[in-house]
Amino acid sequence: MICRDEHGYRILGALDGGEKWEMIYHDRRPALRCGGENVFYSGTFGLDDFMAEAGLAEGWHVRRKQGYAEALRRFDMPFARKMAYTVRHRLGNQHLLVRHDFYPGQGMTVKDGLRVTPVEFVEAIESYRIFSQKLSWGVWSELRSESFEGEEVPLMMEFRRNDGLIIAVGLGHDLWRWRGGLADEKAGVLRCELDNDHGTWKLTWHWQLRSEEELLPELRDFRFTYFIHWYGTTSGDTDGSEDGRVEELRVDE
Repeated sequence: MICRDEHGYRILGALDGGEKWEMIYHDRRPALRCGGENVFYSGTFGLDDFMAEAGLAEGWHVRRKQGYAEALRRFDMPFARKMAYTVRHRLGNQHLLVRHDFYPGQGMTVKDGLRVTPVEFVEAIESYRIFSQKLSWGVWSELRSESFEGEEVPLMMEFRRNDGLIIAVGLGHDLWRWRGGLADEKAGVLRCELDNDHGTWKLTWHWQLRSEEELLPELRDFRFTYFIHWYGTTSGDTDGSEDGRVEELRVDE
């Protein structure tokens, strides 16, 4: 169900155990809430030290389309970084597909590379495991800072909260595109970084230039996708209406 309130939009669903979840689109950073608690914030996209979300933004456009919900937001950077950037979410059955598209402006150069943070966990994550080309399902390990590079970058990582909810994050079939980054694998290397930033656990994919020379990207659309999936159960509950009046948004298919 897609709902609208005074703050923005919500996409509502339920876990297998019946507990409700909601994906909240109230500001620039969407958030997942399960069992009445925030679980993670989704999606930042940056070039060098500039975050695309700092640009001029349209409001979220949310609609129901062919059995799934879609949320779209466009950003424009007319100042320091002259480029156009769009983030698109497709959500159905607790599976979120995120797509970042950006088009570099004429003469725009990159000094360091591309950096995307797909999830920023609020709290309560206690363990994780990885799935990679070299390793099938890994064993659950206590959460710790870790870094992977090149061929070692996992296809998917799973994170388990202390209430039993599991969040999977992965590159899937788009891994080849991430490895090529803004040029190709000869120009840069892909890194996956899991780190604790002042009590907040962040997962980041960083495509970094191998050379100190600046890169002039081609004038074309660059697209990077990843998925987030959540399953399991939680001990809390939410009716999706604690922030005030909520109405169902009816959209033609």
